[in-house]
Amino acid sequence: MPGTETTVPMCQYQINPKQVIAVLAMDFDITPVELGFSALPDGTVVESSAMGKLELLMFPLGLQINNSLHNDEWDFETYPNPEIILLNIL
Repeated sequence: MPGTETTVPMCQYQINPKQVIAVLAMDFDITPVELGFSALPDGTVVESSAMGKLELLMFPLGLQINNSLHNDEWDFETYPNPEIILLNIL
């Protein structure tokens, strides 16, 4: 059975050469089964870790992500509490 493809708004912020914060407009919590390791077409391996919803992140990271989203004109009216994912490039 073919998989379904879903498109959701997202932003990503490079925090250092080996880590990226991904912000996803998701209306459900991501389970550990949906995260893990994946390989990019160039062979790079990426580990994904759910950090939780934006409103649950602690200061200062939550505030920094919130400010960055406001600067990037994130649609907080439609997507008020996005899911935050940490991507580690291995």
